[in-house]
This record gives sequence, structure tokens and C-alpha cells, in this order.
Amino acid sequence: MLWNVWRALLSNDSPKASQKLGIILRKALSGAELGKVELEATDLVEQLHRLLQEQLQEPDGPAIATKVQLVHDKRLLHDCDTLIESGLADGATVDVVRRPRRFAVTGSEDCSARLWDLESGKCFLTLSGHVGSVFSARPSPDGLLVATSSEDCTVKLWRVASGTCALTVDHGRPVLSVAFSPDGVLLATGTDDGYLRIWKVSSGECVLTIPMHENSPVWAVDFSPDGNSILTACGDGGTAHVWSMATGHCETQLEEQEEVVLSARFAPNGRSIVTSCSDDTAQVWDVTTGLCTQQLEGHDGAVYSASFSPDGRCILTSSSDGTAKLWSTRRGDCMRTLLGHSSDVLSAAFSSDGMLVGTASADHTAKIWATRSGQCICTLEGHCAPVHCVEFTRA
Repeated sequence: MLWNVWRALLSNDSPKASQKLGIILRKALSGAELGKVELEATDLVEQLHRLLQEQLQEPDGPAIATKVQLVHDKRLLHDCDTLIESGLADGATVDVVRRPRRFAVTGSEDCSARLWDLESGKCFLTLSGHVGSVFSARPSPDGLLVATSSEDCTVKLWRVASGTCALTVDHGRPVLSVAFSPDGVLLATGTDDGYLRIWKVSSGECVLTIPMHENSPVWAVDFSPDGNSILTACGDGGTAHVWSMATGHCETQLEEQEEVVLSARFAPNGRSIVTSCSDDTAQVWDVTTGLCTQQLEGHDGAVYSASFSPDGRCILTSSSDGTAKLWSTRRGDCMRTLLGHSSDVLSAAFSSDGMLVGTASADHTAKIWATRSGQCICTLEGHCAPVHCVEFTRA
């Protein structure tokens, strides 16, 4: 057991004390008893939550990779309700559910990455260790790790639970991009001297190296949804390629562009790709034919990033014109423009449910927006230099 008995007695000026409730806490999955707490019936669920949270702090660091929820009689308990309002009586059993914490991660020119809680908008962990700009930061599929790539020629893997660095891989050249495979087993990296490399997350072993044409910088990497292919966006060559994970051979080369291709992402169904260019446009491509099927025009500057929504119905772009835009994949028109940053929007991403959008800017901030309304929910402040990237956990 984590404890035997808690006694939390709140001050009460009334001559008659409130009814005391003995509440049994247990793990939701196993049913194992965690302990018993005695509180007043008029205490808030928040008090119970806080006492439990203190007991569940990770022993090896300040951050918690999971969120704790309390359930009684198949109902989620809310912090703002009193125990008696929540239907709890003396001897009641409360199940403790631990879910992966939903967070956004940002990477900055200040050499750090930060993890932000989506409910509070507060930074709960700063990853410090790079000695150059952090160009890319991605959470693992299970949200337990974060990978960062940097100007300092390294990629680092960080444990979210403790904030410690689990692995550092030296590339010898600045690393511009990084991505996890869908199962989290592999990590793809792209360097400024034109190399795509695939690594085992567990050991840091390089299992595949693919050189780009004319050593073009690899600005973006992305695994296909089935994990069988890897996509690269190359700068100077104005091209994007789809590579076989099994053979390392090129499966598809998208039609060459005159401008620099700055980003490339697969659609959720794996049949389309969206790229963004330095000429103020984004394009949608057919993976099988390698032909452009749609061009998105409307930004007034270079389009730094483009990605599909989780349902594939929208495309999100970010630009040097200081805006992010949401586009209909069916019609190809701009549905909404997100205004609020005071400088270039260097990156933008959807949350896993598509309800939120994150933007990262050269104005040293990131912002979280409601996708449907286009309203800014909160501004993430803490970096002291341009914020190069933003990504959400998939959980």
C-alpha cells in the first residue's frame, strides 16, 4: 500500500462538525487496494485528488507522464464537487485510473524543448541538454518519450516521467528533422548534409542509411501510417521521395519543384502527401502516381509546414506571413486563418483528436487554438528565442 490512513481535517467554525467519510482507494485495473482516506463529507473531490496525487509522484523526477482520474460507480468524479455531492458515502470505494497525460512539445532556438499540459497551458517539464537550436521535437506514440533534433549535431531521447535523457545519438552534422515509426520502435532522422537514417529506439543502432540526391538537406521526415515507407522533403533539390523501409529503395518521387520543399507529411490513409514550399504554396500529391492533385494558394510568404487533420478532411499550414491557415481537402479553399502571432509561424500541428491546433512562432511563443472556432485558447510563454516546432501526443 502507498499509505495506511490519511486524515485530512479542514478547519470548521461551525459548532457541529461535518460528517466524516472513510473512502477506500483502489487501482481500477487490478482492484488492488491503495489505502484509505478520511475526509469531511463537505470536502471537495479536489482535496482527495491532491492527496492521491502527492502519493503517486514519480520517484525519479518531478514530472508525471500520466494523469490521475477518480471514478466511483462508473462515474468520473469532478474536482469542483463535494464528496457528498459526488454520491460518496462512508466506506465508498473510488477507483484510481491513470491515463497518459496529453501534452504539447515545443522546440526552440534557446536550445531547449518544453512540455506543456493541455488542460492548464502550463509548462510541466523543460528538456535542457542541447547546445544548439532544437529544430524538431516529437513525442513517441505512447507519449512516454520525446525525441529532439538539434543544430548541435545530435538527436536525444528523453523520458517524460523523469525529464532525463535516455539516449544521445551523434550525427556529425546538424539534424533538421526527426520522427517516430507508428509503433514507436524506430526513429527517422534527417541531416543538413542530405542523409536519412533509421535508428532502433531501444539501442540507438542505425539500421538504414539513405543518401539524398546532391546531398540536399532533409528538412522533414515522416513514416507512412502502416510504417512500411518513409517520406523525405529535401531542400535544395526541390523534391520529396517515398522510400521503402524494407529495401531502402525509392518507391515514389514527387514531381520536382522549382522552390525549396520545406515539409512533407502523409495523409492518415497513406494515399496522399502534402508538401509545403518556400514560394508561398502547399501541394497535395497522389502517392501512387507522384502527381500533384491540388495546390493551396493564399499565404503571402514561405509555407514552413503543412499537415493533414486526423480525419483527413483539413490541411493545416504555417507561414512567414505570420499566420496559420486551415484548408478543405475536398474543395481546396481556405476555411479559416489563425491570426495572433507577431512574427513568422514556423510550425503548426493538429492534436490527435483534431480539436486543437498548435502553432510555433519566431515571436518566442507557441499558441493553442480551437480548430472549429479559430479562437486562441492559450499562449505558451517560456522560451526566450524563436520556437521552431510544436507537436502533440497521440494519446
